[in-house]
Amino acid sequence: MNAAHQGRVLAPTAELVSVSSIAGKGLRSPKQDRRFRCLVENSSWRSLPVLEDVDYSLDPRVESDLILVPGDPEASAIGELLGQGSSPAPVIISQSSALGARADLVLSDWSASSLSAAIHSVAPVVTRVAELPRLPFGPDRDGLSVLALAYTRECSLSPILRPDEPAIVVYPQLFGIRNPRAVLEGLAEAGRLRRQFFERLHLCQYCDSSRLHAREVCMRCHSSHLSERSLIHHYRCGWQAVQSSFEVSHGYVCPKCRKELRHYGVDYDKPGRVMCCESCGETMSEPDVGFLCLDCLRFTSGDRAGFKDWFCYDLLPDGVAALKIGRLPTTHSIDDGRRGRTLRDFRLLVSHSLFVAQRTGRPLSAARLKIDIADLAEKIGQREVDAVCELIRDIAVHNIREYDIAATLADTVLVCMPETDEAAAKVVIDRIQRAIFATAHPRLKIKAEIFLIAQIDQLLDSLT
Repeated sequence: MNAAHQGRVLAPTAELVSVSSIAGKGLRSPKQDRRFRCLVENSSWRSLPVLEDVDYSLDPRVESDLILVPGDPEASAIGELLGQGSSPAPVIISQSSALGARADLVLSDWSASSLSAAIHSVAPVVTRVAELPRLPFGPDRDGLSVLALAYTRECSLSPILRPDEPAIVVYPQLFGIRNPRAVLEGLAEAGRLRRQFFERLHLCQYCDSSRLHAREVCMRCHSSHLSERSLIHHYRCGWQAVQSSFEVSHGYVCPKCRKELRHYGVDYDKPGRVMCCESCGETMSEPDVGFLCLDCLRFTSGDRAGFKDWFCYDLLPDGVAALKIGRLPTTHSIDDGRRGRTLRDFRLLVSHSLFVAQRTGRPLSAARLKIDIADLAEKIGQREVDAVCELIRDIAVHNIREYDIAATLADTVLVCMPETDEAAAKVVIDRIQRAIFATAHPRLKIKAEIFLIAQIDQLLDSLT
């Protein structure tokens, strides 16, 4: 390994070192206003060129701006990188198309100039991802990753049909997410994603696979060896059966009365056709429809086959709010009593309270407390901002009254105060601010606004 390569790759426990300070002949990138930290899959780093404003790391625990995947590593290796990092939706530049839609850019030419241009081309997405809270380990991780991908890529989460998978349907953007359908459905049920119907697929009753071969089968033995045959009806004795049972060497003879059938329309007619099973001899007017599972090779009759509906998903405002807070409130969390109103629920409850207040003439006020994030980041550093904002939100909602309605965003606390005029609302907000200033240090800049009945619609309209 040459000196340049030794200098630009970090050992898993090493501190991040600028490649430009070691490899003096690195390529000068088009922009010099920022540096990029790139996580590289361990088996692929040797092929990467030296770039002046790019640092490479092999340690997924190191905060990185994007993931580089030169070559064609195993999908499991990329999944492991995604599972260990703290970025909610890391940008991926890949040489292989195996990652599908999860790769933000598929790059065939990995020369210095091409790679530098590719990295700078995805910089807007990198910036958008960097503005989000870091991804926690725990039950919220996959859900927040899903929301982050939809938000930062500004796209629907759309499935595709892929027959090499037992479920037939996959979500290519959600590579590395465990059981993506369950995660998506949970977010949709919580009002953070909107469903749009995609397809309905039948299921094997034994293994739940959707790789099913639909076929017409015998009602008795479920064989698909069927043939269609004409019926003959003998007028004189009324016997009706398939044509083959009447056939003899010289014409037709009724198998019941043994009379010869000479003239069509006089002795007999052909009233229709039936299906016959060549395996067991059963005759039926209509065959059954069933499914042969291509995975477990067992038969499921049509009336016993279940089905599963699949959807595309679009991000909703409540999903954006949860993403910017960095957690997914649930029905079991402390938030659901007082803070745990989703934006949708907050709008509904406040709209109802407003209707009641307007109809009865009772007082109603609302307030918005917004933290100055830029000032906070300058005082304590960007890494600590999320933790301090969460503390402030907790303090605020624990200092409201029992009957007040609250919701929180990443940097905002919203409060609706029934039976409260402007003067009383100022008392409530003043109490909240005093509690925040007594607990959080250094002193924060918080903008507090009070909305009266005539202005509450304006507040609701501003919540996106």
